[in-house]
Amino acid sequence: LLLALAATAASLLTPAGVGSLTFFLHHANVYRRLGIEEFQPLPFDAALWFIWVYVALAALLYALNFRGLSLFRRAALPIFVVLAIRNARLVPLFVGVSAPLLAAWLERAARPLVATRRALAPAVALAVIAACAAFRVAETPRWGPIAFEIDATQYPKGAADFLATNGVRAPLYNFQGYGSYLVWRGFRVSSDARLPLYADVFPQFHRKPFESIERYGIGAAVVPSPESTNFPLDPIANGFLKRHAGW
Repeated sequence: LLLALAATAASLLTPAGVGSLTFFLHHANVYRRLGIEEFQPLPFDAALWFIWVYVALAALLYALNFRGLSLFRRAALPIFVVLAIRNARLVPLFVGVSAPLLAAWLERAARPLVATRRALAPAVALAVIAACAAFRVAETPRWGPIAFEIDATQYPKGAADFLATNGVRAPLYNFQGYGSYLVWRGFRVSSDARLPLYADVFPQFHRKPFESIERYGIGAAVVPSPESTNFPLDPIANGFLKRHAGW
């Protein structure tokens, strides 16, 4: 309880203050205003079987351990599972709240086995690590290799170098997937990975692109080229801007 109170007090002392609560509520409802897949309700999809299995397991453990749960977990777990199913972006939050249930159950279940077979625990741990590594290797073609340098095929390194060399520091209209990299390079962007912050900006650009470009003082556009095979074409830059001189 003391830890929870201290964490709450520390959160309120940040520059965001009580705005954090407003942001959380805004984030939970943003899927209604932002047509992006990760903000939609969690789809009942075969590719996401592991999430649904976890949700089912957490619900079962919740029911079996209800009497032993704290008042907070009794109330919080149903709320967070509803939020996770309603907004896929909030699944990690539900996992964070429910994971201690799984850890406690594993500890109780493994205790008699470990007591009788001491070599079992390290063997299970090694098997889990091997399974995770194998999964990562198998998924590498889909997610791409683990890189320790900027991948110029995924991020606009050449474009950022060109803009910096030519002293272009005006706000940019950019492909959302490029935003975080461009922020890191010191540019002002029209969107980045913090999508809830831009939920009201996206519709403005799509409804009135010319007015929005003037309003925000956009001086350049950084978007995937028509030759790009990694990302879709940007409808505004490759449609509206392409028809106007000077872009």
